[in-house]
Amino acid sequence: AVILIAVTVIPATDALRGAMNTADADTVATINHYRIVGKFDEVLARPFAELSPQAAGPATSTAYSDPPGTIDRRLVFISLYDGDNADGDKDPFTGTDAGLLWVRVEIEGTVVAVQSLVAEP
Repeated sequence: AVILIAVTVIPATDALRGAMNTADADTVATINHYRIVGKFDEVLARPFAELSPQAAGPATSTAYSDPPGTIDRRLVFISLYDGDNADGDKDPFTGTDAGLLWVRVEIEGTVVAVQSLVAEP
């Protein structure tokens, strides 16, 4: 019985260690999810007239981004958007439409992001 217990304790401990590591990773992912959705809601709550001047381009973060050096920094991108593709180039960031903005919030250095279009009321 002692040999059986000794042989099974190590694999059982390894299995529990893996489960605890997964729980830690899930906690970080959940926290980042709520942080990114919170920032997204904060930006979308702003008036269109306030967001529109920030529409510098899809590769430029805006004043709504977290300050540099912030852990899990949230970057906010706002750009004019081509919703009707009237110019025919299938690039949503050229030939943009008046009153239509693209908003993206991401965690810097990760693939965690949310994005949406905002229309002028």
